[in-house]
Formats: sequence, structure tokens, C-alpha cells
Amino acid sequence: MSSQKLILNVLQFSHPVTKKSFHFIAEKKEGYYPIKKEEIPEHLLNKYPVERRAKLYKLYTNFQEDADPILNTEIDFEISPGIAKHYYNYLIYNYFKDKVDLIKSNFIHDNEIWITHTKSDNENYTGYSVFTIKVQIAKITQTPELVISYEGISKIAKKSVTEIGCDTKLYNWVVYEGSLYKYDSLPDEAYYKLENVYPKMRYELYAPLGVEFKPNKDDDKYNTYLKNIKGLFTKFLNTDEFKAVIPITSKSYISVQEGEEKHTSDEMNTLIFGGDKPWEDPYEGVKEYGPCTLPTSKHIKFIFIYHKDDEPKYKLLKQWLQGEKKGFKGITTYARLLFSEDTANNIVFNSLDTIIDEVRDHFFDAKLDEDSRYIAFYITPFGSDEKDPIHKLQYYLVKQELLRHRVTSQAMDSNKFYQYNFNFFFPPISVATIAKLGGVPWRLKRDPDKELIVGVGAFKNQEIGQRFIGSAFCFSNDGHFKGFECLPANQPDLLGGSIAKAIRTFKAKNEKAERLIIHFYKSMSYAELKPIEDEIKKIEDDIPVIIITINKTESKDLVIFDTAYNKLMPLSGTYLSIGDDEYLLCNNTRYPKKEPRATDGLPFPIKLKFSANKEGIIDNTETIKELIDQVYQFSRMYWKSVRQNGIPVTILYPEMVAQKVPFFENMDVPPFGLDNLWFL
Repeated sequence: MSSQKLILNVLQFSHPVTKKSFHFIAEKKEGYYPIKKEEIPEHLLNKYPVERRAKLYKLYTNFQEDADPILNTEIDFEISPGIAKHYYNYLIYNYFKDKVDLIKSNFIHDNEIWITHTKSDNENYTGYSVFTIKVQIAKITQTPELVISYEGISKIAKKSVTEIGCDTKLYNWVVYEGSLYKYDSLPDEAYYKLENVYPKMRYELYAPLGVEFKPNKDDDKYNTYLKNIKGLFTKFLNTDEFKAVIPITSKSYISVQEGEEKHTSDEMNTLIFGGDKPWEDPYEGVKEYGPCTLPTSKHIKFIFIYHKDDEPKYKLLKQWLQGEKKGFKGITTYARLLFSEDTANNIVFNSLDTIIDEVRDHFFDAKLDEDSRYIAFYITPFGSDEKDPIHKLQYYLVKQELLRHRVTSQAMDSNKFYQYNFNFFFPPISVATIAKLGGVPWRLKRDPDKELIVGVGAFKNQEIGQRFIGSAFCFSNDGHFKGFECLPANQPDLLGGSIAKAIRTFKAKNEKAERLIIHFYKSMSYAELKPIEDEIKKIEDDIPVIIITINKTESKDLVIFDTAYNKLMPLSGTYLSIGDDEYLLCNNTRYPKKEPRATDGLPFPIKLKFSANKEGIIDNTETIKELIDQVYQFSRMYWKSVRQNGIPVTILYPEMVAQKVPFFENMDVPPFGLDNLWFL
């Protein structure tokens, strides 16, 4: 029996009525809301002529009965759960609209309610506690359900958009006369009264308002989350008034029953290091046994790039790498990496504004040893979070230029050299260096098999607008990196072609391939996804293709709590079925015999959704367990750190690339960079 006492942020309720009549129309009209064709019952569709029905994609309803009964249609909520869900959203919206400070909904999607949070108020903005109430029909239990999510604190500026006077594209959500709207979708009248329109705070608005940005940090977020949703339940939901609208049957948030709680296999936390030695902790494993595989080149050369004023930091960095400073024994002792410095190719730049020009000038006639593998340690005055756009661009262009000359790189923030804990940087730097030079710091404890794992991601880079970068990362099933392709994902047909190419290459090399597994991070719209899915479907179906869609659940979703643990975070490896081939997986550093470190954080679960190109493949519970084990293991392959990450690298690596490649010239990754982990 499990020592955990798990609950979910879900409430059960019963249908207030099982059937109800509504007025439906075929044309869009003020006060009426769309119902998709696939949600419309056949007897309602049959009211329309065959020719009209073929062209009918939506109907519209106001969730009321018309005075003329002949215009109404009775809906059975058991047969039409989609319409039932929309109706309950409508009821919830009307219940809350006069009870909370702000509410956001279009009656079709989930209701988001905002309640003033006085502790977050100041002269610049008003703070609100934000909650989402999501209706779902019998996904986890046998009854309708409410998922109650706490979204954290949001802030509305106290200055109107006319007072702020910045680029209007910085306005996303705004408040007008007590309601939330997208700035581009305000009522027409609001554009004549912009002095009454107040924007929701976002990072880009702090500077125009002259306000220092301070990210919301919560070191106890499970307790914060549960405390808030319990407060909402007590004050608003567990009342006779609300139950008269939505008849809640739960006395509190639902418990996970015995047998529903599942766990990844015990050996999933085990990694393999040098000499095929097993260990669970990456830091200790590398320290004790060395990396699983050293770089194939036995001749490793380090070069250093730094500003002329940073000569002391260059010397200090060499001392750390050579083990001449207390607190780190050096990269050769720790990671078994023997190196020499190629001083002739060190680059000392003179101006912060011409770094890339000076790097290019150096390589114009530089002579690199063709028999050696190179890594450049770049002591950068600008980090990846640099605000000056010219300086930020220089940071990335240097990385791109190095790749053109088959040199991978490791950036070092010059502002952190004299921190008291500087020695803590070097174990992860050592691990990343091994990986960037083509070695394998550690691998999964899994026998190599004839299957390919492709991690596919497409991520919006906020700093460059709406463009996406898509990439397909290929791995063997024991975690060996096989290369990637990177494409502008505003052309998803190209990304789909990239995936298809990876699959066909894999099949050509593995005639008896058992299966292809695609880890997919789904942050794109249906229109952006469809060409990718179409390419996947074109692949011959002679081998099974399993797609696992992986989503973070930081908001608007399900969270598992272990009420037997003071921090409420469940044990790592705990997973639950949440219906429709979906699962929640807890992926953290809490183990039965080991507490998480304070610096590890308290990550929420990730959500996994399974689909396949052949029927029956994912119906087997053992297959699902094996696939979840694999996702879990791939989160341990994060070679940028010696600590475990909560997200599998199959989707984390594409996101990391998306943060960097948009700043490359022509968004081009040199060929050397496509089978190199330079982005770590």
C-alpha cells in the first residue's frame, strides 16, 4: 500500500437536469455562441435540408428557449456532453459575474475569475488572485467534473493605455468597464474611450511604466496552490447558492483511490557512467566513475575569447579548469577530460560593440588543428538575458560564427566570476563540455533497441514576434543523441518533411525496426499542426508510430497533491490516468529515501497524451508503462546540469534551440551544429 495520500484539484457534480431545450440558429448573432458540428446531435442537424447540412459547420445558441416552442430543440446531456459542457460554462459565468472583480470567458471556453489580492496592490498596479474553472464530463470519474486551478497573481496597471504611451503592440489583455478583453478585440466604443482601458502587466510594460520587474517567486507552490483553491471552494463553491446552479457532490477535492496510483519502474532513476557503472545521482556518478563515453577525439583543445579588460578573469577561469582553485579539482580530475590550450587561437577583443567583427577577422586566416576537437570558452560581457538588442545579437552571432569553423562553445558570464559560489558552476560546465565535444556524460539504463525517439518542438520566441522555430531531435532509446534539424516553423510543412526524413533514415538503417516514438510538444494551433501530422500519416504503416504529446501543467490544468507530505509534492515517478489516453506524470527529485534539495524546486506534473498509427498499440497497460518509463528517463538526460530536470530533453532541447537560433544570421545553423549540443 502506498504511503502517499493523493488528491486532485477536481470536484464532482451531477447534472442539474438530464435534458433541456435550447434555441439554435444557423447564422451568427449577438448574444449567441458557436457549437461545433461534431458536437451537434443528429436530430438537430436533421432539421436542416441535406444541401444546407453539408455546408453547415456550426450552429449558434443563447442557451435559452425561444418563446415559440417549435424553434427549440431538446438536448440530452448524456448524449451531447459537448453542449452540456458549454451550458455549464454559461451557468458558471452568470453565477460569478456579479460576485468577483473580473471574469474572462466566451461561454465556450473555461471561466477565468479574478479576485482582488490586496497584498499585491501598490501605486502602480492592482493585484488579483486568478482561478480557472474548467468543466469536463466524466474524464476521471463517472460524473461531470470541475477542475479548479490557481493561476497565481496577475496585475492590472493603474495607468490607462493613453497615460502609458508605449507601443500598442505591447498590450495583450486589457480591462475595460470591469471586463477583460484582448486589446485588438475591444468593443468599438472602447477605442473612443481609451482613457478607461487599463492593460494587464507583462514583462515588456514594466520599463515604460518606470517600475522594476520582480518575478513572482514561490518556494512552496504546492501549498500556495492548495490553500488558494480550498479558499475558493469554501467561499464560492461549497454554498447552497452555487449548488443550486451546479450541484456539487464532493465534500472536498477528490482522493486518488487505491489501485489508481501508478509508479515508474524502480530502476528508472538509474544512470550508467564510465565502465558501465550504475549510479542515481549525476554529480556523484561522474565524480566516481567519469562519463559514460569520452569524446572520440583524444586531442581536445580549449581556446578562450574575452575582452581585453577581462585578462584577470581569463587567468582565473584557467585556474578553475586546471583544478588550481579550492572547491573544484579541475575538469581533468572530475570529468577525465585531458585538454591543452591553443593560445594562438585565443581571441582578445577590444570593443564591446565589435565582438563579432573581431571574431570573424581572427578566423579569416586562423589555422586550427584538423586532428583536434575544439571548444571555445567565451567570457561574455552579455548574457542570454541581455536587454540591449545590439549586444544580445553579438552574443549569439559569436556562437554561430564558431560553429561555422567547427568550434563548439561554452559561454561564461563575466559578471559572475567573483561570486562566492562560483565553484558550483564547474561540475555542470564539465558535463556540458563532454557532451558538446561528442562524449556521453551518462546514458539511460536501458538495453539498446531498434527504435528511434524523435523529439519535436515548435516554440514561439517572444522577442522576435510571432515566428516559431521548429526542430526534430533524434535519439536512440538509451539516450544517445543522433542529431537534429531546425526550421522556421511558420512553414510547418518543412518541419513535417524534416520529421519524415528522420523517420525514413531510421527505417533505412533498421530494417527490422520495432517502432518509432515521437515526443511532441504541442504549443501550436491546429492550422500549424496539421501539415506536420499529415507528413507523419504519409509514412508507411509497416512499423508502429506512437506519438506522445507532452505538455507542462503549470496552469489551467490538473495537479496532484500528496497530503501526507508537508510540501505536498508527490513522489517522483508517480503517475495517474486522467482519461482519454492521458496521464499525469510527477517528475521531480523527491524519492522514498531522499528529500529534494531546496534548489531543486517543486515542479508540477507533466501531462502525457498517447496516440498511434495502428489500433490496439496503446491499449496495453504494460506498453503505456514502458512508454511513461521512457519519458521519465529522458528527463534525466539533461546534460546542462548535474541535477535532474522535470522535462524530458526530447522537448526541452528543441525549446533551447528556439531561444537561440532566431538571433543567428538568416536563422541558419551551420552543418556542424546539427549534430552537436552547442546550445547547452
